[in-house]
Amino acid sequence: MLALVLALSATAVSANYYYVEDDCSLSTDHDRAIRGCTHIIERGEQETLKNRAVAYFRRGLAYYERGEHDRAIADYTKAISLDPNLAGVYLSRGLAYVQQARDLLVKAQDSVEKSRELLEKLGVTPSPVGPQEAEPAMAADYTDR
Repeated sequence: MLALVLALSATAVSANYYYVEDDCSLSTDHDRAIRGCTHIIERGEQETLKNRAVAYFRRGLAYYERGEHDRAIADYTKAISLDPNLAGVYLSRGLAYVQQARDLLVKAQDSVEKSRELLEKLGVTPSPVGPQEAEPAMAADYTDR
C-alpha cells in the first residue's frame, strides 16, 4: 500500500512539473508563461544550466510581449550568462533594446513638446536647442518667481 501511495505521489509531482514546464514553453498566456518559467528558474540547481537559460529566455519573451522591456532585457542577459551559445537570445535582447530606444524617443519627444508649450506661454519663441542653449530659457522660468 505504501509503495502504491509513493508511486502515485511521484507521478503527481512529475505530472505537475511537466505541466509547469508546458506553461513555460507552450503558453500564449503571458502571465501563465511567466509563472511557469519562474517556477523552473526557482528550482535552481535542480535544473540544468540549459533548462534555466531557456526558462529565462522564454520568460523574457513573455515580458517583451507585455511591453516590459527592462525585465525582458534582464532575463535575456541572465540567459546569456547561463548559456552564451543561444543565438536567439542575443537577437531578442537586441530587439528589446531597439524597442526600449523607441520608447525613450517617444518620452524625449513628449518632453521637448512640453518645453515648447511652456516656452510659448512665457512668450519665448521655441527653437531647436541643445541642453546648453536651454539654460537661459530655464532661467526665464524662474525670474518672475
